[in-house]
Amino acid sequence: MVYTIQLLSSRLVLIIFASLLLLVSCNSNNRNHDADVSLEDAIRASSNNYKNKEAAELEQRLKDAAELKLHEETIEIYDDSMAYAFINSITPISESNILYKKVYIEEVIGALNFVSSTKKNNDLSLQISQLDIFGFSMLIEYQDTAWINQQITKARNKHWNLKKLNAHKTEERYKNWQILKGEYDWSDFEKEGFGCHIYQGIPIFNKQQNVAIIYQGYMCGHLLGFGMMYKYELKNGKWEKIDEYQLWIS
Repeated sequence: MVYTIQLLSSRLVLIIFASLLLLVSCNSNNRNHDADVSLEDAIRASSNNYKNKEAAELEQRLKDAAELKLHEETIEIYDDSMAYAFINSITPISESNILYKKVYIEEVIGALNFVSSTKKNNDLSLQISQLDIFGFSMLIEYQDTAWINQQITKARNKHWNLKKLNAHKTEERYKNWQILKGEYDWSDFEKEGFGCHIYQGIPIFNKQQNVAIIYQGYMCGHLLGFGMMYKYELKNGKWEKIDEYQLWIS
């Protein structure tokens, strides 16, 4: 009898111990499951937040692009047919390069101001050397200054007609890519097949229209940019480069 009672007691203890282990195990599994669910929820929430942020940034870029387009439509287009013909004949815009719409004239104005300052200098040889540096030797006698100022005035605060320079397709592709991409570096730019950004100045002609100077700037990557002033002369019906001067480099 005593043996039977001891056996039952031992079995009862084992049952109680097993039950406790099972309870602890279930609680542990529930905690682990809750932790897994919480982690999944956190990942999902983070992903949704990221997507929402991306969508908001894209929406803002689209809005900015639309506003810029409306602004650009208010800017007058530069319409000098001789200027377009000149640029296309000497340096056709490559399909991979992006031409800024702005007509750049500041560099020419700066050079003209420099030329004007030499009037006060009585050393003619110094004047000639200074003018040659900028490709402005056609202005040695200053007879074309007023004519050149007229050309600058005509181009001031205007945009290029990109279609006339065969640059509109690349510019549109770049603009759309930039909206979708957002921030990018030069490696992304190159991988997409783009070449350089071009800052295109107007050609400035002398009165006889057989000599011209023109500014062109290029930005093709980090520490890979330069700005040049070129001088051309019309020979046998073709424009030939006869001088050049580097204005800046990075």
